[in-house]
Amino acid sequence: MNIGLGFYEIFARIVPGAFYLLALLQLGSILKIIPFDWQAFNGLGIVPSLGLTVIAYILGTALYPVSILWHRLFKPKNVQQSAFIEFQKRNPGWKFDFDGKDWRMLFALIRKGSPDTANAIDKQNALYIMLASISFGIILLAINQIVMFFVGGTYLNIIYFVLLIAMSLLVAREGRFFQARFYHLIFETILSHEIKLENLVKRDSETAVRGIKKE
Repeated sequence: MNIGLGFYEIFARIVPGAFYLLALLQLGSILKIIPFDWQAFNGLGIVPSLGLTVIAYILGTALYPVSILWHRLFKPKNVQQSAFIEFQKRNPGWKFDFDGKDWRMLFALIRKGSPDTANAIDKQNALYIMLASISFGIILLAINQIVMFFVGGTYLNIIYFVLLIAMSLLVAREGRFFQARFYHLIFETILSHEIKLENLVKRDSETAVRGIKKE
């Protein structure tokens, strides 16, 4: 298992899956379907913990498409093209024969030339997926507050609901930052391959000659 795959499993699958598992257990406890003691987490052994991790991974994988649909409700359209336009503005002295929609081809070239660099860039996308999925998980927790309110809760549950919705939107917004950064790093890496270090730093011949004469 390579490092990139491990990073994806932990941050893009297991961490969001833990939120989904928490929401399901909470809902089951509210509806008295699952007699669950929250203090039981304190005394979990290695085997039960591994079992919960596997369940979290399965939930994170199964609900990933739903979480992305949720996140798409708030993200700008054509993020890769927007990132490319911003990249062009930052580098006005260069002409590029590719476009934002070519990011998959560019990323494949980076992975072919430097797998480690590609993995480092790909981590930004994993963080985006994690935050998008966590945002959806927080929405599930917010829905649980409404359910709790109707089965005998208080108006405090409504306050919790509003706070969780606000937190979910903030997390989704942060996820968009990592998504845009993923595309920016692809374009910047391609540009860095064109720039040669020996062309960036040159010795001033006149200053060098003066230094020799002084000696």
